[in-house]
Amino acid sequence: MPYIRRRVYVADRIEERRYRCTRTGRGIPRSKNKGTTPADVEIINENNARETLRLLIDHNFGAGDMHLTETYQGDQPTLEEAKKNLGGFIRRLRAYYRSIGEELKYIATTEYRGHRIHHHLIINTPKQGANLKKLGKLWGHGRPYITPLDDSGDYHSLGEYLIKEQLIEVDGRCPGKRWSQSRNLKKPKVEKEIIKRGDIMKEPREIVKVKGATYQLKDYKPWYSDRLGCEVLDAVYVRIGLPAQKCGRGQTKQKSLCVRSPTME
Repeated sequence: MPYIRRRVYVADRIEERRYRCTRTGRGIPRSKNKGTTPADVEIINENNARETLRLLIDHNFGAGDMHLTETYQGDQPTLEEAKKNLGGFIRRLRAYYRSIGEELKYIATTEYRGHRIHHHLIINTPKQGANLKKLGKLWGHGRPYITPLDDSGDYHSLGEYLIKEQLIEVDGRCPGKRWSQSRNLKKPKVEKEIIKRGDIMKEPREIVKVKGATYQLKDYKPWYSDRLGCEVLDAVYVRIGLPAQKCGRGQTKQKSLCVRSPTME
């Protein structure tokens, strides 16, 4: 079986994984996973959903963007009414962004099992700043709670929080659509190449250059995958030579990223 080096270009970093691939090549039909139980498939699907959401957030949002929690005052709506309310809010929010010359980006989920129904959204902050009073008026159903995203560049915990209820089974199955998102979100670029088996555990290079950009190794982790039945190596590179970004009140700082080893198998 071939061995693969996969690189995911997300925001200003590269997440690299070296592993054994169970299938490769174009035009080769996908065969059934031998020895894989429905429970194993569900675990893989859940991990993939978590990883996809994490990468979407990391790649499209950053410091100063907003996590909104939209709640309801008084009698809570039905699930269908809540979905309509969320859709209406997004339409009004999109129109507001257009009126100030901006384009709305968002990811949204709804929670309703075992507690009062509410919505979570991650949205980009306009260049002119967040108008909290305007956001509350556009929602119109209760008090919105707003938390700005930090400057870590790693929003794994936020993604886990948003998707936690969407991974709960209903009638033996998880819901098919775990979140909604705007069409303008960009997917991280993924590159794969075949490598030799002996290259999996080679120590990663300290510096890599890709299309004029320079990335420095920040962390790497060799480990063993029971599912793949082989060694795996994860590495994270962070782009260096980035321009400083403003922090407010005339202060600046170099953009920094927290490093986290990927967990998706």
